[in-house]
Order: sequence, then C-alpha cells, then structure tokens
Amino acid sequence: MQLFFKSIKSLFFLITLGLLIFSCENESIQGEQQQEDPTDPFEPPPVQLILNELKTTELNDFQREFINYFDPTGRHTSSDANFTQQNTIFTSIEEIAYNSNGLRTSYNKNNNGFETNAVNFAYQDNVLTQVTDVVSGPGNTYTLDYSNNQIIVNVSGNFEGRFVYVFADNTFQQLISSESTIPYVNASSNPNYRFEYQYDSELNISQITRLEYNDTTEMLEVDYTEVYTYDDKFNPLRVLFETNPLIVLDPDVVRPLVYGISSHSRFYNNRNILTITRNYSNSTEQRLTTFTYTYNEFDFPTSSSEINTTIDTSTNEETEGLMRDREYTYYD
Repeated sequence: MQLFFKSIKSLFFLITLGLLIFSCENESIQGEQQQEDPTDPFEPPPVQLILNELKTTELNDFQREFINYFDPTGRHTSSDANFTQQNTIFTSIEEIAYNSNGLRTSYNKNNNGFETNAVNFAYQDNVLTQVTDVVSGPGNTYTLDYSNNQIIVNVSGNFEGRFVYVFADNTFQQLISSESTIPYVNASSNPNYRFEYQYDSELNISQITRLEYNDTTEMLEVDYTEVYTYDDKFNPLRVLFETNPLIVLDPDVVRPLVYGISSHSRFYNNRNILTITRNYSNSTEQRLTTFTYTYNEFDFPTSSSEINTTIDTSTNEETEGLMRDREYTYYD
C-alpha cells in the first residue's frame, strides 16, 4: 500500500511534467508566430528579467528553506533544501540535465539519503513520447499520445491509469480541463476527478473548479472552486513556461511537484497572484491565501510574502496557517 501511494505521487509529478514539457517544446517551435499575434491581450515587459536564484523560507511548519537555481535562459537546473525538525537538519538536492536541444534528459533527487528519485525522458522528433521513473524500486512508464487538442497519458507498471488533458487548441498552451482515471481498465472506467479552468482577459487563470466522482450518484460533482485575483506587475516565473521544460513546479519553492496539475496555476499567469479563495461545496470552510510583493523599477518582484488562512464562514472564526517569504534574484 505504501508503494502504491508513492507511485500515485510520482504519477502526478511525472504526468504533469511530461505534458508541459511538450507544451514548452511546441511553444518553442511556434514562439515567433505567437509573439506577433495581435490578438494576444498581454503586453510583454519592456525588459524580461531572468531569475538567477529564488529563495523561499517557511516561517512555521518544519522551518523549511529552499534555494532554487536557474541558468541564463531561465531553465531550472538545481535546488537545495533544508528542513529543521526536532533540532535536526535534513537536506535535499535536486539536479536536472538537458541535451543540446534544450530538452530535459533526466531528473534526480537525493532526499537526505532516502527515497532517491530518478526520472528519464524519451523523445521522438524532439517531442516527448515516454517517461520512466524509479522511486524506491521499480517504477512506472508513462506513454503520451497527442490527438487534436488532447493529450492522453497511459500509465503502466505498479498500477494502470489514464489521464486526459484537454486544451483550447492543438498548440497545447491553454489548459481547459484535466481528468484522472485510476485504475483504468477500459473506456467504461469511471474518472476519479476532473479540474476545469477559466481565464480572464489577460489569459490569467481566474477560476479552477475541482469535480470529484460520487459513487452513489455515479456522477462528477463539484468539490470546490478557487477564485484568483492578480496585480498589474510581471510574473517572473512565466518565462519558465516559455523557455523551460520544467514549468510544472511547486508553488511553494519552485521544485517538481508530486500532486495534481491545478496546483501549478500561478506559473501559467502573466501577472502575480494577490489572492486565492477556495470555497467547498459541502463545507462552511473557506481557505484564503494572500500575497504581498515589493517590486523593482521594471515591475518585477524582488520579495514576496504569503499567508494562508482558514475561515469558518458560519462563525467567521479564522485560523492562520502556513506563512512563507521569498527573495528573487535576477541576472544582470
């Protein structure tokens, strides 16, 4: 059972990575055409700053600190992490390798000597076709099939699964929905959940709706909705979507995720998120995340703070949750 959950975590990380690796590669091919598109509502910054380092410090929880490193093209190359728990410091190191075409070839994580992750990527004509992973033993194989505006990912190994990603068109740039079916037996298998996405006039994600399968009604029903608001400044992590195969990153620290794609929403956006408000369908609990920034003369953030608050809407009682501070360093 423990191996199964490790495989599930690994699945979400790898699938989301794989899909958006393809998105980046496809965007590279069509980049010049998209930049000239007069219908694009977002005005790019006059100066595009590239992150050199991003440092994240958690002010509670396990007192975690992460430093992420980027090359001059904006690709994420490595991460160092320190975790303090019961006066003991644990470390984690991640390294990402690329080939001469700028495509990722491997990802390796040494987690304080425990549960080393190794991931390899296979391509055909510079398009990602297969991902294999090893997480504390034999892993899974993820095969990607592209059809019109959909990417279908079939999983084999420790379990059988299928993910279906639907985009606005066959450039695979704007995600409309994502659906998971685990285990997947055949076309009659019921999905576990689905995420649906809405966008504002600048193509920032404005709302995410999560639907979960109800075994009693045999239907997908709304679990929660998240509503996003933004500032009018430039999101430095957006460049990762344009130039870096590693665009699916941890919202907390910019490192590979091990869970669903909805958590990566801030990296799709042109602007910086100010608030995220989550409301549950069958609960009075509301989760509010607020962000504050300081900016440089080019309207890029140099530091930011994040606070998570849980609110009981029936009593207005508030409980403060995780707090984080970030420092952004750019190449000259």
